[in-house]
Amino acid sequence: MTPMGEWLSAREAFHCWQDLRLSSLLAVPAAVEAQSDCSEYISGGPGNPINGTLIGTQLRTETITVSEGVSGSAGVVGGNAGGSRTVTVSYYVGIYRMSNRDIYEVRCDNYTLM
Repeated sequence: MTPMGEWLSAREAFHCWQDLRLSSLLAVPAAVEAQSDCSEYISGGPGNPINGTLIGTQLRTETITVSEGVSGSAGVVGGNAGGSRTVTVSYYVGIYRMSNRDIYEVRCDNYTLM
């Protein structure tokens, strides 16, 4: 229903859906800028006494294809509407020499082990 309490026709509903989908596509940047702040030291945390020292960094770039769309028959819109877009993501990886002499690669924006 519209704010005035009226029902939309199937055509109006479809155009509203297209506008919403287009605005959501425009809100996502095509390339995400990398965060380069790798911590100089890392530790294993509680219960894990290992620690490491940053010995290098590396910029990595990945290209991801995201499929978008709606399929099925929802009464208002039937069939398949959608597409795909490509997003490029760059991030830094810290290379750490750990206290046990192992070398770990850790993503610097969220500190997950690579």
